[in-house]
Amino acid sequence: MGISTAVLAHSLEPKEINVQRGSAKLTRRGIHYSSALAGRIVDVSVGGHRVWSCTLEAGRRSLPWPPALKERLHGVAKAHIRDSVTHDTLWFGTVSWPGDGSPNLMDERGRGLRVDKWERLSPSFDSGADVRPDVAASAAAVLDSLTDYGLPAFIVGGTLLGAIREGSILPHDDDADLAYLSRYSHPADLINENHDLHRHLIKHGFEVVRHSWSHLQIIDEKGGFYVDIFTAFYRDGWFHEPIHVRARGLGDAILPLRTVSLHGVDLAAPNDPAAWLTACYGPSWRRPDPSFVFMTPPETQRRFDAWFGSFHMGINNWTRRYAEGRSGHETDAIRPHVIRAADMVVDLGSGGGEDLAAYRAAGLDARGVDAVAAAPSVIAGEVRVNLVDRLPAFEFFRRALRTAPSNSRLVFSANHLLACQDPRGRVTLLHLFAFALRQGARVLTADYEQLGRYRPDAPRTWHLEWTTRVKEAERAGLICKLLERTDFVDEDGVRRMVSVVEYKQKENAG
Repeated sequence: MGISTAVLAHSLEPKEINVQRGSAKLTRRGIHYSSALAGRIVDVSVGGHRVWSCTLEAGRRSLPWPPALKERLHGVAKAHIRDSVTHDTLWFGTVSWPGDGSPNLMDERGRGLRVDKWERLSPSFDSGADVRPDVAASAAAVLDSLTDYGLPAFIVGGTLLGAIREGSILPHDDDADLAYLSRYSHPADLINENHDLHRHLIKHGFEVVRHSWSHLQIIDEKGGFYVDIFTAFYRDGWFHEPIHVRARGLGDAILPLRTVSLHGVDLAAPNDPAAWLTACYGPSWRRPDPSFVFMTPPETQRRFDAWFGSFHMGINNWTRRYAEGRSGHETDAIRPHVIRAADMVVDLGSGGGEDLAAYRAAGLDARGVDAVAAAPSVIAGEVRVNLVDRLPAFEFFRRALRTAPSNSRLVFSANHLLACQDPRGRVTLLHLFAFALRQGARVLTADYEQLGRYRPDAPRTWHLEWTTRVKEAERAGLICKLLERTDFVDEDGVRRMVSVVEYKQKENAG
């Protein structure tokens, strides 16, 4: 059997990396550097474009590859390290990782991917055609719609930072950031206002994705970018702007709005941009730092999560997974149970469409729904709805139930869906299940009961223990009937228990 050059290089690589003073080096494990470089901000390029920027921390001599990037690194590639400020090359060479070929660090549109400020892998404006003028125009259109609705709206985040510090949208950014200032301060009022705004934007032709009750996102499919809309408000002497900003004061920082120009487009901005930027990025915001990562204080994160929830959990991870051609459904244990029980099935979280294909091959009328635009089943024409966003999810269920023939045996099937949600997401799904059961449908699910090689950014490694499943069902007025429990070896090689469960209403259990 032959040995690939990547495997050979991997086996010969020394366990300890000795780096000369004033130098740095990349290996399969990450970046290694001498103490003389501590505190420097560097850009790391692999295969010809920047994929990661980081600060070389004092007291350390190496930093590992970020998890989101590491999972794509295999084979051999040219790489280099440059100083982010001076652009001096600190190292250039070849890096080898386990496996063959070379890393694919492009998205489906051919844009280079890099680790962003949330430590996710996403495209940026510094690769491919320069779409920043289009982004600015799109931001202006959304601002106009918000203003027409009666809300003072303005640029924030990286968009504001680029406008004030650079005079342009930052090349390493990937979106436009907007906010509106609400006159309300109570979460219930803010949620109602955001709900009405959501409807207003849809009515005016925007494609809207809800991330939370304080965060909407406008999708520009043609341009391949998006515009975030955040809710800003004052409460108890504090300025709040989920998902990150909470600062005392700032009473005069927002209104009256001022105007800035980006790529020839006039955009509204806060009255005191420096005050907002300091609240978001800290006092060093004037210094370029492409390695910046948001570190939201835990108490701020808990407050915003409790008030406004989160409906977008894991979607970026699933988007990457589907872009790599990998499946969302690892096991097929649920399929024979659904085929026996149904002549019509709605596949919740239809992902790659494997279950849909199996159900249709068995003669079932099968329909799918998924929250991820990049899911192959959605690309093929199935419905795109975020099932933990209560209002559109209930509307989808009502439509599915209403359009089902009266004499059909309708089953809602959820294969590896529940375990991939946080507890609040499962609460919403269980209420949807209860609604479907009251209308005479059946609900079957399958999930891992045992933990895999756990990674917080990989929902497929998560699990749902039986005791947790039962307790959550009871709180929703449901019970769990175990149909099958079987072992399965997942793609990481971990043997895990899969349970196939039918949910029933308590009064109809039997």
